[in-house]
Amino acid sequence: MQILDFHTHTFPDRIAAAAIDKLQAASHTRPFTDGTVSGLKNSMTEAGITASVVLPVATSARQVPHVNDASIALNDRGAETGIYSFGCMHPDYEDVRAELRAVFDDCRWMDFHGSVGGWFCFKGSSAADRRRARSTPQPAAR
Repeated sequence: MQILDFHTHTFPDRIAAAAIDKLQAASHTRPFTDGTVSGLKNSMTEAGITASVVLPVATSARQVPHVNDASIALNDRGAETGIYSFGCMHPDYEDVRAELRAVFDDCRWMDFHGSVGGWFCFKGSSAADRRRARSTPQPAAR
C-alpha cells in the first residue's frame, strides 16, 4: 500500500531549529520532525510513508523566489526522495504573475497560505478582478 502525506513543512537546515521552536510555541503542538528535509525523509521511512508533499510558506515577499527555488530543487529530486513541493506566494510580492509563470514548469501547484498577510485568492474583491485573473494567459501544458 502506498501512503501519501499531503501536508508537510520543511525549512532550510540553518533556520529549521529556530523555525520549529517558534511554531511549536505559537501552536502549542509538538512537531514530528526537526523541520529539515532529512528529518522529513527519516520520519517517512519510520512511518512507511511513500511520498510527502511540502506546502511552503513565505512569511515575507522577499522570501518568495528563495522558497520557490528550494521547492523546485525538491521536485527535481522527488523521484528519488519521494518528497515533492508546491510553490508559494506572498500577498505583498511585487510581480505575482511573473513569479507564477517562472515557477509553473517546475512547481505545478501553488500554496496561497491564508494566515500570512491576509492573503485572498483574488487580491481585490470585484468581479472585474476575478475575470482578469481568470483571463491571464497560462503557460502551455507540457
